[in-house]
Amino acid sequence: MSNPLLEKSTLRDEAFPFNLVKTEHYIPALKIAIDEAKKNIEVIKSQTETSFANTILALEQSAEKVDRISAIYFNLFSAEATPDLQALAQEISSLLSAYSSDVSLDEKVFEKIKFVYAHRAELQLQGEDLRLTEKFYKDFSRNGALLPAAKKEELRKLDQELSVLSPQFSENVLKATNAFEMWIDKESDLEGLPEGAREAFAMAAEQKGQKGKWLVTLHAPSLIPFLTYSSKRELREKIWRASSSKAFGGEFDNTGIVKKIVELKFKRSQMLGFKDHAEYTLEERMAKDADTVFKFLEKLLEPSKKAAARDLQEVKDFRKKLEGTDEIKPWDFAFYSEKLKEEKYSFNE
Repeated sequence: MSNPLLEKSTLRDEAFPFNLVKTEHYIPALKIAIDEAKKNIEVIKSQTETSFANTILALEQSAEKVDRISAIYFNLFSAEATPDLQALAQEISSLLSAYSSDVSLDEKVFEKIKFVYAHRAELQLQGEDLRLTEKFYKDFSRNGALLPAAKKEELRKLDQELSVLSPQFSENVLKATNAFEMWIDKESDLEGLPEGAREAFAMAAEQKGQKGKWLVTLHAPSLIPFLTYSSKRELREKIWRASSSKAFGGEFDNTGIVKKIVELKFKRSQMLGFKDHAEYTLEERMAKDADTVFKFLEKLLEPSKKAAARDLQEVKDFRKKLEGTDEIKPWDFAFYSEKLKEEKYSFNE
């Protein structure tokens, strides 16, 4: 059976033909790609002489199909995941995690990387070649290559557990988002909404077999216009509260998963010699450490808070002038801000 995930695209710039891929293509294609990548790794390990080209460059190119297939899958998973596509997340994440651990914890592979890194000056590596060499050495070091054998196995187990929890978290958010439906059956409850939004809500209802009604969901193209334009305050509050509490409690509760992910990442970071996950992450960022981040946030806090308070007061004063009350709840801000913008600038999107 042909598999579009394994074939070179004939489209312009090798754009992927998404219309050809089916759910059943992903796992077989990924397994074949991983097997090919492992064979490429064995070739790298078998080289009698070690050079930039047969080690660093070869590693960079060893898993191109794996990277391509996983990128296609996870982009679709985050953008428009069907239940069938969601069901693959844990298996795909586990396969990728196991493959990543096999490579990053392989002593022979790291010895070759270390050799090129140690001799980078003698090899006269410059520019992209030098940067790639340094990045491989750092990435492998940060992912357990320097650990003793027992700790490597412990790290592998942690990474496997995280590979299952992360897609579970994303899946719960997506399912909680999809599960919420606010049905409107009275046209008067659409007061304030522009025609385009009304049409979109009517089309969403019709697709669910409820022609003549309107369906509002937590997806951004539905949520944002409703909070911005709907004159029905109680409905704005309803959808705002649903959006703010999705995957918190109920059938798709993420609280336990979040705690477990935080616990495992903390344990992983300490195992790799870092104080916590923040220190591990920031080592490769411009900020370098958590203190720098907090100092930067504190520097932003005072002027940002003043500007936010000024904006809020302006919106409160505007509502007071309109309706005799200055109460502004989170589900009110976008609505009255839009009205204020129209009055101040005579601008309506």
